[in-house]
Amino acid sequence: MFAAALVTIAVLNPAAVSQPVLHRAEQAIEQQANTSLQRAWNTPRVRFTADPAATITITFASNAHTAVACDEQVVGCHWVTNNYGIEVETDADPKTLTSNLDHEIIETLVDPDTTGREICDPVEYNTYERDGIELSDFVLPAYYDTLSFGHLDQMGTAVRHPTAYGHRMGAF
Repeated sequence: MFAAALVTIAVLNPAAVSQPVLHRAEQAIEQQANTSLQRAWNTPRVRFTADPAATITITFASNAHTAVACDEQVVGCHWVTNNYGIEVETDADPKTLTSNLDHEIIETLVDPDTTGREICDPVEYNTYERDGIELSDFVLPAYYDTLSFGHLDQMGTAVRHPTAYGHRMGAF
């Protein structure tokens, strides 16, 4: 869990992607993180910054580099070393890039110590648009509580899987 009430996020190589898309994505992700994600998961507030000493740093890279950095064939990953790092593949179309970026930021905010609570993975193929930017769906705490009723994810489309916690299941 982050100790600070505000988490800053910096893109270390912003020139690797379209600046208008990146700027709009930052605004949409901030809005999502500071409203629905914060309400559901009690995460800290988020603000994008140009400061490379930010709490979370993001690097955009080619598919080949991301596969090596993430130790598997994926479009993004997050980790903890001296800081919180995220790498996202730039070879994707803009909509996929923004939803992948959002996916990794959400999972870092909810599980900064990477204990395995990958809250976007169960619904990783579900996205929605906010202000023209494609964002990732995420499961709500109710998804992991077999006694709860109601929405299990942000979009209201998920169905609980019997082995919900800690497993990659794709969209259900």
